[in-house]
Amino acid sequence: MGIHTAIETLCKLAANLASFALLAMAFLVTADVAWDLAFGRPIANAIEIVSIYLMIAIVFLPMGFVELRHDHIGADIISRLLSPRVQSTLRVVVALVSFCFLLVIVYQTGVDAFEALAKNERIMGTSLFSIWPSRFSLPIGFSIFALAILSNTLRDALGQARSKLADDIEEGLDRE
Repeated sequence: MGIHTAIETLCKLAANLASFALLAMAFLVTADVAWDLAFGRPIANAIEIVSIYLMIAIVFLPMGFVELRHDHIGADIISRLLSPRVQSTLRVVVALVSFCFLLVIVYQTGVDAFEALAKNERIMGTSLFSIWPSRFSLPIGFSIFALAILSNTLRDALGQARSKLADDIEEGLDRE
């Protein structure tokens, strides 16, 4: 299994977990409303589960999958006016800067998550509710995102190198 395939599998797994969290959120909110209508009180900690666990997972886990598909928002108003070679170089530079920036974010969110674990971070909802596990969604999601950026960049660079090599070979054959 190649590195790109492994990263792609990891991205799909994270996106599937986010999809599961979205379904769980829909069911929990629906059940909470139905329970409140039927029995006059909501399900205990439903709001905390949705806002602290499920929404965080839905936002941060699928970022790598979106990156692999090149579906993040891009602003290319100026860059599309540049030559293809400059555009390619610019894409690599932006990807490397993004990768480095994400490594800083992974480090800091990881430190924060482990500090929350060490303190057994909790909040008071309808009962005392542990929130430290949700803190790990950020470093995990950002790590997968960083891997996806690196994978796409390497794949694009290798594809361009292969394309250039094929062009050079074809040009050499045309001269003969």
